[in-house]
Amino acid sequence: HRVVHSLIRRLRKMCIRVCYIEALKVDLFLASMLRSQISREVLAKQHIALSHMQVVPESSKTPQVVGMIDTQIRVAYSVAQSFKFAKESLAQTYGWDVDDERMPSLEILGDTTIAYLPAHLEFIVQELLKVSMQGTMNLHQKASHTPPIKIRIVDSGSKDDVIIRISDRGGGLKCV
Repeated sequence: HRVVHSLIRRLRKMCIRVCYIEALKVDLFLASMLRSQISREVLAKQHIALSHMQVVPESSKTPQVVGMIDTQIRVAYSVAQSFKFAKESLAQTYGWDVDDERMPSLEILGDTTIAYLPAHLEFIVQELLKVSMQGTMNLHQKASHTPPIKIRIVDSGSKDDVIIRISDRGGGLKCV
């Protein structure tokens, strides 16, 4: 993914400088290209996973998993896993122990189940949590206590939607 994002940044700069295309048009084109690439990747992986399911013995199949899609993801569990991965990543970045007191804790309120790609859900939440945790740690670095990250999971009532609200005491994003 880093290679794709790097390529997109370079293409954007080149198109704006050399081709004299408006930045908004370049952004729309590149966003469309990235969505296309992700869609093709998901379709290919789903096809491979479904093909693999046809040759795997029935006894080793997980009933709620269809290819790459888990039809019964417990959102609170996925959020907790994402937090664990984010915490490990930041501990490595800062050179701290994963249980360091300067790392914020997590409070999860609510839970629901959804059908989705577990790897995608965990990646998205992990990246959001890393930003939230870094902001909180940076703002409270001299304090004796780092406030927790609070996550509220709300079932929207629709079978297709869930709301994951992440609240922190990180001071907000700085406008550049």
